[in-house]
Amino acid sequence: MKEIEAKDINGLISNKSLRQDNKKRLLEAELLHRSHQFRNFDRLKYRLTRDGEDHATAFKRLSTARNRLIKRVDILRGHPVSASNTGGGTFDSSPGGLVAPRLGGAGEGAFVFGTEGCVALPRASEGISVVPGASVTSGRIQTVARGPLGNVEFNGAPFVDIPDTNVDLENEHVWLHNWRYVVLFPCVRTASTLTYKFEVNLDAQLISEASGMIMSFVSIGEEPSASPTSNIEVDTPVGWLLIADLDERTSFYNGNYGFIQSSMTVERAFEVGANRTAAVAIIVGYVVRLSFGRLVLQFMRNSGIGFSFGRVCYRYVPVPVLSQG
Repeated sequence: MKEIEAKDINGLISNKSLRQDNKKRLLEAELLHRSHQFRNFDRLKYRLTRDGEDHATAFKRLSTARNRLIKRVDILRGHPVSASNTGGGTFDSSPGGLVAPRLGGAGEGAFVFGTEGCVALPRASEGISVVPGASVTSGRIQTVARGPLGNVEFNGAPFVDIPDTNVDLENEHVWLHNWRYVVLFPCVRTASTLTYKFEVNLDAQLISEASGMIMSFVSIGEEPSASPTSNIEVDTPVGWLLIADLDERTSFYNGNYGFIQSSMTVERAFEVGANRTAAVAIIVGYVVRLSFGRLVLQFMRNSGIGFSFGRVCYRYVPVPVLSQG
């Protein structure tokens, strides 16, 4: 595989950590695909069996490869991270207001109030695009439009020019494209727990003459003291927005054309010091894994990524003085 770097890189996000996140996500995508083959072995066993190999041997080989991938993923990413880490308590995504006060300490006044509200998603910046290096492949995932409030339209036509009779399902070809956002929250005057929440949506439009899978993921990085020189580390994979087999039918996709829609809510919390500005980096990526054939990433319209109401909602809850000590 070879990488194509975007020209308009967002300076607040660490490119090194973004590359590392891509590496993790591609490895996880391979594990998800192998696990899918493992669960659906009866349907795929004739393709997975090599010349002169019986089904039992093929199944054992697939199982061994899957177990090796599990170990590699565990080593690379460490412990799994949940999309929910709500140290500040859950809350509704409703705009502005005051949070119930606590009694103030020395020099703070009689009461200390927290705040809550919502901030708009910025226009997306291009991330990193990955395309296969094999001569039998062509096409890429490409951005069509980056609209306001985080909306992105994209399409593309990844293609693997191999007859389906010559397919090796253990050597699939991978495309990846991601988009990045940096969300800044209001500065707080007292040390607080920041809880933030957003919902990201995917509209995958498809015309398929291929065999493989499509996937989408969300990763984040949290910075409790942001500045114009920050280098936010993208180090938290919060989950997979979509995992879909191109051969399987869904409500609005018949295995050849249609669309698949999915959404994910992310709610997390971290500590922010007094007179600091917190920031969160959000990465949304789209992955295509093909064995053979052509996949067009548009049907009734382009594929798209968006955020509910185009906003990230937040709540600051002051940390008691004794806790700060």
